[in-house]
Amino acid sequence: MARTLKLIGSLVIFYSFGFQLSAQTLDSKTFSRVFRQVRNSVVSISVSITRIVDGQPKTVASGGSGVIISQDGQIITNKHVVSEQTRTFRVTLAGGPEFNASFVGMAPDTDLSLIKLDSLPQGGLEPMPLGDSSNVEEGDWVLAIGSPFGLGGTLTVGIVSTKERIMSVPTENGTTLPHPLIQTDAAINPGNSGGALVNLNGELIGVPTMILSGTGTNAGVGFAIPSNVVKKVISDIINKKTEIGWLGMLVQNVGEMFPTVKKQLGINTENGVVITAFEPNNQSEKAGLKQYDTIVSIDGQSVNNVREFKWVERNLSPGGTALLKIYPRKNRDNPRFYFSPI
Repeated sequence: MARTLKLIGSLVIFYSFGFQLSAQTLDSKTFSRVFRQVRNSVVSISVSITRIVDGQPKTVASGGSGVIISQDGQIITNKHVVSEQTRTFRVTLAGGPEFNASFVGMAPDTDLSLIKLDSLPQGGLEPMPLGDSSNVEEGDWVLAIGSPFGLGGTLTVGIVSTKERIMSVPTENGTTLPHPLIQTDAAINPGNSGGALVNLNGELIGVPTMILSGTGTNAGVGFAIPSNVVKKVISDIINKKTEIGWLGMLVQNVGEMFPTVKKQLGINTENGVVITAFEPNNQSEKAGLKQYDTIVSIDGQSVNNVREFKWVERNLSPGGTALLKIYPRKNRDNPRFYFSPI
C-alpha cells in the first residue's frame, strides 16, 4: 500500500515557565493531572476558505487545533490550518465559548501561523508553558491534545520515537523543512494539526503537523514541529521578520563524502558542510568563497551538517552580513573567515 504524508491540524503555544511535575514520573493519575493542567490551553479552530471551482467561488469548511501562548490571546497553529488566504475563522475555547480571531503572521518556510483573539473571555486565558524541545529524549511519554475529526479536547498518549526525524516536505519557497521533526506514536488524526504535544511537566514540546499513513488516519507515525522552532517562529512573526536568510549555495555533509574524494579535495575534518555549487546571483561567491570550501561555523554557531547549516542560514537577517569560518580548498589546515552578504 502506498504511503502518503497528510497534513492535519493547528495549535497554539506560550513562552512561560510553569509548575512542573517530577519529570517522567508515572502513576495511575499522571495523565489525568497533566490533562487537567493544560486542557484549557488548547482550542479548536473552524475555518472557511473560498476557492475558485469551475470558474465560480466556492466556500469550503475545514478546521484544526491551536494552543494559547499568551494572556492577550495569541494562538499558535499550523499554516495549513490558518494562513493569510483564509477567509474567516473562529476559535472555540475549552468548555464551548467561541471567539473571532485575526491573522497575525506566518512562517515563510515551516508550517506555523500566529493568530490572535479579537476579544478575551471573562476570567482571562490559560496560556500553555512552552518547553525546551532539546531536552526531549527517545522513549519519553507525551500527550497529544487537539480536535481530531472536530472532537475538541481529545487526549491521546504515546512516546517519542525520535526527536531528529528529517522529512523531505516541500515548503512554499520550494525547499524542504529547515529543521527536524519530533516523531511520536501518540494517535494524531485530521484535526489534530496545530494541537499540542505535551510532556509530563505540562509543557508544550511540539506542534503536531503531519502523519505518515496509507489511509489518511493514524498509523502510529505522527510528526510535530519542536517547541524551540516554534519559539523562533513566534519571535520572527512578532518582530515582523518575513524573509529568511539566504547565502546562495548548495552544500553537502562532509561526513557523507567518500574518503578518496575527501583526500583528493584535502578535507581533514569530519564535521561541517562542503560547498558543492553556487546559486545564481549569490553574494557569497563574490565575497570570495569557492566551490569545495568547507564551512564549519556561521556567526560563531557551529555547522556540523546540512540540517544545522539550513537552520542557521534561515535565521540570518536578509540585507545583513554573515561571518563564515571555513577551511579553504587549497589550505585545509588553517581556517579563514569570510564576511558574506545575505
